[in-house]
Amino acid sequence: MIYNKASRLLDAINREMDTPLHCAVRAGNIGMVSCLIELAAGEQNYHHGARWKVKDLLRRTNKHEETVLHRTIRSGNKMLLEKLMSEDPELVCVPKDGASPLYLAIALRCWDIVFESELLVASFKKFSYFGPCGQNVFHIAVLSERGLEKLLEICRRENLPFLHLIEQDDQHGATPLHMAASADDWKISFSSMNAYYMIRHLGSSWCVLRHMTREGPTKLLIQVNESSLYQPDKWDCTP
Repeated sequence: MIYNKASRLLDAINREMDTPLHCAVRAGNIGMVSCLIELAAGEQNYHHGARWKVKDLLRRTNKHEETVLHRTIRSGNKMLLEKLMSEDPELVCVPKDGASPLYLAIALRCWDIVFESELLVASFKKFSYFGPCGQNVFHIAVLSERGLEKLLEICRRENLPFLHLIEQDDQHGATPLHMAASADDWKISFSSMNAYYMIRHLGSSWCVLRHMTREGPTKLLIQVNESSLYQPDKWDCTP
């Protein structure tokens, strides 16, 4: 009886549409996370129709379209991230639209999670490297020279397909190089997320490169793909 009552609480949500698992992850309570997952697994065994209960629970999104993996990244808990990914490797692909877990990790500059866990390689192998507004991880990585340099290094070392992402434009027609040129031009010193939103709304004026620094994200991307220098955005502006 206790089990039956407790199992129904797995799907309960609060005003943010967070499940109990979201809340346990946000608190960094690995013991409770394990307990809730075991409860879902028990329901799979108890009810024939609940075969995918664990995956369904892990992939539930809140009103911000974030899964428990996104919450884990926000908390910076690498051990918990590895626990969740071991339970469901496909979790890196949720949601299909919006910010992928890898994009969020790079945007928040959680470099230990990006570069010292299996998130990066697993995400690339599952083609889960997209962000909002048609962007990909390179659009946001250019706001950190160190982050971009390390990202390129790992992509080359692990033989991950990434060149097409350098040329990909977002819904404004801007490629990662447009973003990099803008970042160099404005000498950005504020947080990556503020930079992302500011640059995205500046319009065509940020496409003109006035004072590109000699070293930095722009140079790194040009070295990777020089042809992207001539790719215009929707205002017909090149980087």
